[in-house]
Amino acid sequence: MSLPAIAVSQTPEDRFREYLASRQKPQRFTEQQRELLEHVFARHSHFDVKQLIENLKSAGKHISRATVYRTLTNLVDAGLLRRIELGSRTVFDHDYGYPAHDHLVCEECGTMIEFQSEGLDAAIREVVGQHRGVELPDGDLDQQVGDAPGHAEQGKEYEAAPCHPSMVQFPDSLCPARVFS
Repeated sequence: MSLPAIAVSQTPEDRFREYLASRQKPQRFTEQQRELLEHVFARHSHFDVKQLIENLKSAGKHISRATVYRTLTNLVDAGLLRRIELGSRTVFDHDYGYPAHDHLVCEECGTMIEFQSEGLDAAIREVVGQHRGVELPDGDLDQQVGDAPGHAEQGKEYEAAPCHPSMVQFPDSLCPARVFS
């Protein structure tokens, strides 16, 4: 399922410029940041830093690795991108200009499926409401479960993986939970 873009009041560049200017020590918006931002928002895809750097080089863009890392951190802090931890791999997803959504991730090949489910959101909020002190963030939870089609036919079972640790805030007295399908 490909998620449709939603109408926003500012372009990603305008929002990022506003973020940089609003910092305690305002930062300037550079040409390298503009090229990176333009490249990232030209298409909706999940990517890791290695893929992004390779794509930038293929596109003839000369942006240093340090600038890529710093800018991605700022884009996450500005609410333009979302960082998704997948074991030892970190991928980035558009958070600005797209509706709240969740992900299914194949544990075998890393394929990501985006989806929206009001029923799932309601069920999670109901369960969380039953546990005192547990808070959900605004937005969504990343569901990391199972195997992509094709892997199941090879005898693999669908099994749940832990939810993203920064997505649910537990009081100190509770252990981190796992999301099970």
